[in-house]
Order: sequence, then C-alpha cells, then structure tokens
Amino acid sequence: MTPEDEVREVMARYCWHVDHQQFPQWLALFAPDCAWGARGARLFEGSEAMAKLAAGLAKKAATGEPQRHFAANLLVEVDGDRATLRSYVAVIRISTGQAVTVGEYEVTLVKLDGRWKIQRMLFDAAAATTPAGSV
Repeated sequence: MTPEDEVREVMARYCWHVDHQQFPQWLALFAPDCAWGARGARLFEGSEAMAKLAAGLAKKAATGEPQRHFAANLLVEVDGDRATLRSYVAVIRISTGQAVTVGEYEVTLVKLDGRWKIQRMLFDAAAATTPAGSV
C-alpha cells in the first residue's frame, strides 16, 4: 500500500469506527498530541479531551438516530512522516437518507511507530441541521 493509500485508510476507519460506535478503535486513530475541532465549536486537544469527546459521542449515539459518514474527493499529500488530507464529508441519517451535515475535513497526520495517526482534524460545515460538534 502506498503512503497515500495508508492515509486514506485512516479516514475510512475514522468514519467506520464513529458510525459503529467503536470508540476505543476510533480514539486509537489519533496521536497523543491530537486536536479535533469544528468551526464555531470547541477544540478538543490531547488524549484526555478526545476521550471526553468520545464519551459524549457514545452517549449521543445511544439515544440518537444511526448515521453514516461519507468522505469523498480525498486529496492526500505526503511529505516524509507528515501528511495532509482534505476531503468533503456528508453525514447521512440512515432512516431518511437525509444529509444532516455537509462540509469539509482538513486533517494533518503524522507517522508514529510505523502507523499514520491523526494529529489535527478540523471540520468546516458547509450546511448542517445538527450542531457543528457532531463529528
């Protein structure tokens, strides 16, 4: 697999794990010094903050309608042990097929111990019917 394919695989796993409430696996995709944020929402920085985010997402998933993340047009640039990924994303409510969030991800990844990890992930919603912090 090329480094670009490995980075795309991280994004696929990100979507799969969050959609299937596999939060330990989802958290394992992030570097220890990670940050996740959405325009107009709180920035979660570091492993402890990300664990709190995952707990909130798990609570929301337990009471909300199932959704699926679709990332498209993944643009990947690799420079040694660093990479950037930009993509469009749509979050679809399964019961209606309605897009509840549409936007863009900008992701910085680092290679640690031979595996790509998300160091910084920013979401910019183009349109949303759910709050910006919905991942």
